[in-house]
Amino acid sequence: MAEREVAVASRRLRDHGLVRHGENGLFVSYELLDRLSCVPDQRGPGDRTPLQLRPFIRGPRLVKLPEQECRRRAVLEHIAARSFTPNARYLERSVNDRLRRWCEGSGTHYSTMRDFLVDMEILASSRGVYWVRSPS
Repeated sequence: MAEREVAVASRRLRDHGLVRHGENGLFVSYELLDRLSCVPDQRGPGDRTPLQLRPFIRGPRLVKLPEQECRRRAVLEHIAARSFTPNARYLERSVNDRLRRWCEGSGTHYSTMRDFLVDMEILASSRGVYWVRSPS
């Protein structure tokens, strides 16, 4: 980051109380950070999308798939938990319909998301039938 960008970001963090001045310089306000991480998403009533997923999910819609694998896994697990019931079996058409609703307007195709869910072993499939994998 350029020096100016660092100064602006630092000022914004201080203005919001996330970073404070102490005897030994700046320190993070972990109490405030903890409180903010538990606040429900203000974008919709009852939406409790975790803070770390909010850049990628808004309500029942995918904004974009993250590039980092660990973040992508978290997003896909979130979507799978809200779209599929453990121990239930789904035909491919049903899986596609459920994922299509998440993908509307995101630029991500539902088949790409379905492939990621299978490749990351969140869903399993055999002969056009899908189910949620049990955690190992």
